[in-house]
Amino acid sequence: MPTTPSLAPTTAPRWSTSSQGAPATPSEQDKRALVDHLCLCSTQRGHMHMLGVGVGWLHALLGGRAVTTCTLAGLLVLGGWLVR
Repeated sequence: MPTTPSLAPTTAPRWSTSSQGAPATPSEQDKRALVDHLCLCSTQRGHMHMLGVGVGWLHALLGGRAVTTCTLAGLLVLGGWLVR
C-alpha cells in the first residue's frame, strides 16, 4: 500500500506577514502608514468620496424604515399629481 505524505508543514512559515512567535499586533509605523494611505485615498477621490459618504448615511437612515420611506414617497408623488 502506498504511503501518503504528511499534511503537516515541515518548516516554519515563509511569508513576510508571519508574526514568528511575537504578538500579531500592528506596529506604530504600520498604523501611521495606513493612516497616511487612507488620507491620500480620500483626498484623491474628493467629491465622489463625499457623495458616497452621503449616500451611505442616507441609506443607513432610511434603510431601516423602508415601509415608512415608501409610504412618504408615494404620498409625495400622489400630492404632486393632485396639485398638477
